[in-house]
Amino acid sequence: MSALVKKDKTLGRILVIIYVTMLVGLITAGGFYYSNYKEQYRNEIGKQLTAIGKLKSEEISNWRKERLGDGEILYKNYVFSALVKRYFNDPNDKEARVEIEQRLNSMQTAYKYDKLMLLDSLYRKKMIIPDSPEERPTSYVSWGTSDILETGQIVFEDFYWNEQNHKIYLKILVPILEEGSSKMIGAVALRIDPEIYLYPFIANWPVPNIKTAETLLVRKKGESVEYLNELKFRKGTALKLDHSIANITLPAVKAVLGHEGVVDGSDYQGNPVLADVRAVPDSPWFLVTKINASEVYAPLHKKLWAVIAFIAVLVGGAGAGVGAVWRQQQIRFYRQKYDEAKEWSTTFNSIPDLVSIVSSDHRIKIVNKNFADVFGKRPEELVGKRCCELVHNTKEPPENCPLRKTLSDGKTAKVEIYYEALRKHLEISTHPVFGDNGEVIEVVHFIRDITERRLMEEGRKKSNAELRDALRFNQEIILNAAVGVVVYDAQLRYLEWNTFMENMTGMKRKDVIGKDARELFPHIHESGVDKALGRVFEGETIAMPDVAYRCPETGKMGWVANTYTPHRNSSGQIIGAIGMIRDITARKQAEENLKNSETMFRSIATAVPVGLGMATGRVTEWVNDYLLQLLGRQREEVVGSDTRIFYETDEGYNLVGNQFYRELGEKGSSEIEVNWKHKDGRILNILLTGIVLDKEDVSRGIVFAALDITERKQAEHILQDSSKRYHTLFEQASDAILLMENEYFTDCNERTFKMFGVTREQIIGQTPIRFSPETQPDGRRSDEKALEKIHAAYAGNPQFFEWTHIRPDGTLFDVEVSLNCIEIDGHSIIQAIVRDITEWKQMAKELQKNTVCN
Repeated sequence: MSALVKKDKTLGRILVIIYVTMLVGLITAGGFYYSNYKEQYRNEIGKQLTAIGKLKSEEISNWRKERLGDGEILYKNYVFSALVKRYFNDPNDKEARVEIEQRLNSMQTAYKYDKLMLLDSLYRKKMIIPDSPEERPTSYVSWGTSDILETGQIVFEDFYWNEQNHKIYLKILVPILEEGSSKMIGAVALRIDPEIYLYPFIANWPVPNIKTAETLLVRKKGESVEYLNELKFRKGTALKLDHSIANITLPAVKAVLGHEGVVDGSDYQGNPVLADVRAVPDSPWFLVTKINASEVYAPLHKKLWAVIAFIAVLVGGAGAGVGAVWRQQQIRFYRQKYDEAKEWSTTFNSIPDLVSIVSSDHRIKIVNKNFADVFGKRPEELVGKRCCELVHNTKEPPENCPLRKTLSDGKTAKVEIYYEALRKHLEISTHPVFGDNGEVIEVVHFIRDITERRLMEEGRKKSNAELRDALRFNQEIILNAAVGVVVYDAQLRYLEWNTFMENMTGMKRKDVIGKDARELFPHIHESGVDKALGRVFEGETIAMPDVAYRCPETGKMGWVANTYTPHRNSSGQIIGAIGMIRDITARKQAEENLKNSETMFRSIATAVPVGLGMATGRVTEWVNDYLLQLLGRQREEVVGSDTRIFYETDEGYNLVGNQFYRELGEKGSSEIEVNWKHKDGRILNILLTGIVLDKEDVSRGIVFAALDITERKQAEHILQDSSKRYHTLFEQASDAILLMENEYFTDCNERTFKMFGVTREQIIGQTPIRFSPETQPDGRRSDEKALEKIHAAYAGNPQFFEWTHIRPDGTLFDVEVSLNCIEIDGHSIIQAIVRDITEWKQMAKELQKNTVCN
């Protein structure tokens, strides 16, 4: 074996060892990088779950406190207690009954409870607001709740199952105590339907397009954990599904056993999940916020492939570098052995890259078979051609030609280009071959296809962009939260101040961040907030339900309910505090207004010789004697009844509901002329004037004055019979009637509101697509099909078809629709008549089902 062959083999072994060493190092580094990235990714998802879990648990806790706060309105109210005692002693005492009904009706309307029930000391129902004949005579009260009530305290009755109507409820039970005594003579039960607010709030997820995300509310029941809300992937489970606490893989079990934070486990379906578990403050409940592990880690699969691809590119690059050295040695070796053995040609042609040897005048001396095949020639046909003419189709080499650079400086050169003819990314490298005098006599020219590597690099850039989007997620949750979120450092300087806080205080984030809280808001010392934060820095979670605030710079002031928790770093060290701030100014003002309203209205009633009254939610709460004389009615006929009894027609009633109340909401006061009806049938023309009790919320009640202007109006008003008949038919039709210009609703009758479950403001200006599911039962998209029907009607072809609509609460219902084009004042308008056929279709299905069974 010649010395040249021995030297070649020795160099080959060294290069193999170098390449293997680099290969092992790259794979090890890649594995470490992916493991570290996966752990960081899991931590980010965990932080997102923790943020959502904290926000929801605090909101649920505050909701409980607000409900208990509602009960405080009646608690130890000895005027109310005296009324109840009178009514219990004499059920025929109408005055006491009416007064009680007024108070309970007002609370039920203002706070949207399912029922308000007056109970005696044995929990028998003496009064139900609103009344329901299907209610059982005795209210459900657990033994533990009964014991607490007898001590004279307000009690929150936890979730329970009503066997009468098969629904789940909660209750606030307020004991009615004798004045000067702790003896309970009865109770008021404020029954809560969790389907109204609590269940939808728990089910709502702030981030779209996460299919397996779910929030569970649970509690410990003996040696089991019980699910309190309806599960997303298993229906009919609320208060019916439980699991043994021995099953510690369940996040719900971990929650009731005292765990808090992000945990791994399996959910009620057996699926691996990543979950945040925590106790709901001041309650027996625990919250589980979870996402299936398969969905959490799905993006990591792309990252894994990107890492593998990147390592492969690096390995390929390392191989290319080692290979370049190896090829340089090989070229020299084969050039020396060219005349001695023809095997060189076979080896040269087996090189997968496109290889050519080019002279100093840029002419090709030899190419391998792969090079010739790309250009559809035999190798000998390319000899003597200039490489720039062949590769670039130019007479002179391009500016970035690596061959020109190698001939100039005698160094290896490399460039990457996109070759349009092949639609590939190519790496072109040139390596000098020196003569005996040290001059470059020829150049070895390599062309390598790097298209796959470039695609992998682009994929890696895309993965990095997705990671940056995930990191922005937490900041977006904080900035857009429906409660105030502030973060303090250990020196009480602000680190975070979200949009809610900007709107509440009028102070922008840029003007607050980095500033000392005690300098910006001196009231935090007077209210004890700074002392509470001091306890938070020691590891406590502090709730402050009623705190007055004021902003010296903007002049804004009000009341807030605050919750403060420690802010810890990754090692668990407390580095600051996190505050959740809820604005309760409106509630505090409403409580004050409720205390003063009765005295105020009685004074007005005795001083003003006009009809006066007070209404909440269009239900009459109080009227003076003059108004009763004006209507010819008794007090018990009016108080507690809907104001509809004042009006001659539904049209007049609805006009006040739309125009009068809208102006009250905008300006705080309003005036309108209406027709009222005396009990003997006489029609009264009334000038109705109103003012709101709370300018921020019309629903809290209004005060109204009624002036009889019948004689003047009889001289002014002449009604057109045709117009009256049209409006009567339009408003009293049993079907929904809507008018459309183009595809937008411009008018509709009263039946429309009841059928679609909306108000006039919610439907006028909308399209039928707004109240339709994405697709119809035949599989067609609702928007495409609706426009097709409307355009056909405009073309003069009446349309009659079945359709499926959806109400704002998600309820689907089936209808028959008739579309006709009519002319009004020279305009083409579509008249739509909609009939609800949901019950008919259900009966048809049942009939078909029974027919098949028989």
